[in-house]
Order: sequence, then C-alpha cells, then structure tokens
Amino acid sequence: MKPGRNYLFLFLLPVLVVAGMAMLANVAGLYSLKQQHESGLTVQRTELALLGEAVQISEAMASTQARVVELLDQVRVGQLNDSALYKLHGQQVDTLSGLTRRVEQLARALEKLGEGEVAATLRRDFAEYRNYVIMATDMAAIEARTAAGFIEQARSRYISFSRQALRVGVMLGERAESAGNAAAVSFAKVFQQNLLVVSIGLLAMLVLAALAAQAIARRVARISNALNQLARERDEPPPLPAIERIRDHNHGVLQELAISVLSFRQAIVERRRAEKALAREQGQLKTLVQTIPDLVWLKDPEGVYLGCNPRFERFIGKAEAEIVGKTDHELMAPGLADYFRAHDLAALAKGGPSINEEWVTFADDQHRELLETTKTPMRDADGELVGVLGIGHDITGRKQAESRL
Repeated sequence: MKPGRNYLFLFLLPVLVVAGMAMLANVAGLYSLKQQHESGLTVQRTELALLGEAVQISEAMASTQARVVELLDQVRVGQLNDSALYKLHGQQVDTLSGLTRRVEQLARALEKLGEGEVAATLRRDFAEYRNYVIMATDMAAIEARTAAGFIEQARSRYISFSRQALRVGVMLGERAESAGNAAAVSFAKVFQQNLLVVSIGLLAMLVLAALAAQAIARRVARISNALNQLARERDEPPPLPAIERIRDHNHGVLQELAISVLSFRQAIVERRRAEKALAREQGQLKTLVQTIPDLVWLKDPEGVYLGCNPRFERFIGKAEAEIVGKTDHELMAPGLADYFRAHDLAALAKGGPSINEEWVTFADDQHRELLETTKTPMRDADGELVGVLGIGHDITGRKQAESRL
C-alpha cells in the first residue's frame, strides 16, 4: 500500500469509527423512534376505532328510536294488531341485545384507557335507554300514552349517551394530542444526542412529526366538533364541508371516521325529513277527515271505535274522545247497535265494500237523515286487518227529489 494511502487511511479511520458509532447511535435512536411511532399509531388506530364504534352505536340507537316512534304511531292509528306488535317487540329486544354486547365491549375498552367514569355512564345511559324502549314496545298495545312517555324517556337517555360518546371523542382527541406531544419530546432527545452528525435531518424530522401530530389533532378536533354540532342540532343538520374534505383527502382510519360522521349526519337528515313528511301527511289526512261532509268512522274488528269525524260526533251526540274505545252497544239503543254490528260483520265476511241505506236520527238536534252507508274492511301495508271503515252519505234530498218525480 502506498504511503499516501496509508496516511489517508489513518486519517479517515477515526473519522469513520466516530461516524460509524454516530451512525449506529442514530440508527438505534431512529429504530427506537420507529418503534414508538408504530406503537403510537396502533394506539391511535385503536382509539379512533373506539370513537367510530361509539358513533355507530349512537346511529343504531337513533334508528331504533325512530322505529319505535313509528311503531307507536302505527299503534295509535290502529295499523298494528297484537300479534304484529308482539313480533316487532321481539325484534327490538334482539336488536337491543346485540347493542348491549357492543356497548359492554366499548365500556371495557374505555376502562383499559383509564376512563372508568365515562364507561360507567355509557353503561348506565344505555341500560336505561334499553329498558325504556322495551317497556315502550311492551306497553304500546295496552297504554299508548304510557308507552309514549317511556319512549320520551328513552330519547332523553339516547341524548345523554350521545353526549358521552362526544366526550369520548374529545377525550381521544386529547389523548392523540398528548401522544403527539410525547412523540415530539422523544424525538427531541434523539435530536440532541445526534446533533453533530444529523442536526439538519433530525430537525426536519422533528418539524415533520410536529406538523403530522398537529394535522391529526386538528382533524380529530374537527370530527369531534362535527359530532357535537350534530348532537345539538334539533332541525335538519347543515352540511359538513370540513368533514367532507377529510373524507376526500385522507386515507385509513381518519377517512373511515369521516365517512361514519357523514353517514350519521345523513341518517339524521333522512330521519328529520321522514318525520316532517309523516307529520304533513297525517295533518292532511286529519284535515280531510275532519272537513268531509259525510259521516266517517273506524272500528276495530271487535266493533270498538278507533276514531271519527265531527259529523259523526253530531250523530252520536258525544265528542270523539268519549266515543273512541267504546262499542255501539255502549253508545246507542240495543236494536240499533245490533243492526250496525250486523252490517259490520257483513262487510268483514264479504271482504269488500258493503252498501246499504238507513234512516238515522242525529242526537244533537234530533233531525233525521237517510244515509247511504258504505262499510269496507281496512287493512295495513302488510295486509293485516285493521278494522271496518264506515262512510255515511246523506241522500235525503236526492230521495225526496226522486219521490217528487
């Protein structure tokens, strides 16, 4: 080996040794940081998955709430018989049983994170919600007003549960920010140990890590704020452009969480629109029935009145509230009651409209009218028999005109 090369080797050897040791230290530090980073990401994914599960459970509770309200409305208007109601009650019990297991898993995961108080509150709120829903569907056929009170209590528990779910989101956001800060501190230590060798590289990595932590914390905070906004909104919730940007420009857990929040919002929008449409349709139907000049009434298959219009109230001489729940035999003379019941049964046996003419005396002013009465079986959307719908049209004038001819 030439002397010049020996000198160069001797000069470079210490540099290479120091550089090698520094590189090994740097690699060890980087490897340690890599391990911590992967561990932190795993924790963040787990925690974000918990938040997604809390949101999905809230969605399922909202869906169950809407379904039970719909059942109560159907019971109130007589669209469900006891058999169908019992079947639907069983379905709700099964659905709530599945949600109970998911809530318990969520609560245990939160306890592992040291959030025992939040876990206990979620368990309590859901248990009360479940009990009220079950009692509501169980009492629907017996006492609709009591069932409505139960479902209102269930709604209150659902709101409380949703608030706790939002609290979970805020807590997880704080934990993510804390984890980001801890990662930044650890990174700073490695930076100091390897400052002479890789100061520029470590500084760049630290800046990138801080920016990444800030970006994640900012997105999680946006998602948390969006959930909080949805929980407070009583009308149709506004669009969430910030969450849409997270969905369109991110991948992985953040994207899935953004999709879940937007799905939650869409479910609320559809539910609010459905509620408004139902209320509008019910109002239109009630207005039609109340203003039609004919007598209109509805009985269940056993002859118990389910509703009527003001014209029929004049005929009976009582308000609708005094008529509903009673039979003809409780409201009029036995002979006339037997006559009306016979025509009800004839319509049921025929399976279609049954028309007859009958003279009746109005209880409010004792005037008499000749009615063309049409009775027809009424069925719900599933084909189940609701009862007998009756319409009485005054043909007194027409008959008198015909007799004069």
